[in-house]
Amino acid sequence: MKKLLSLFLILSLITLYPNINSYSKDIEKNITLKFLSKKYYAKLIFKTDKLEKMLPVKVTLELKDNKNKPLENQEILLDLIMPSMEMPENKVKLKYKGNGIYQGEVIFTMRGDWRINVYLKNSKKPDFYFDFEI
Repeated sequence: MKKLLSLFLILSLITLYPNINSYSKDIEKNITLKFLSKKYYAKLIFKTDKLEKMLPVKVTLELKDNKNKPLENQEILLDLIMPSMEMPENKVKLKYKGNGIYQGEVIFTMRGDWRINVYLKNSKKPDFYFDFEI
């Protein structure tokens, strides 16, 4: 009986182990930046575990109002700048995917301190921004 119980335990562990490995391979590592104000809650998610210069990276913006309701059908423009120096224009228009979700692809041209200004509906000045370093 003891041998049968030990064999069952070993077979159970062997059966479970591949599921654990395949699950860990499927986990996406993302970089997430958050913004909160009296008007907006925004989460900017880079679909990568490390931002690199000159490599395209998919980005998702989750946008809600101050009552936690998704902001629908906005025209959203990201303006990627380095506050410490003049840079060529680097703007990306995001595509609306539904339920306050907007997606696009960005490229950072060099390492350093970056700011992503977020413009909604043809604003003349940024509605909010994200600061970070690569």
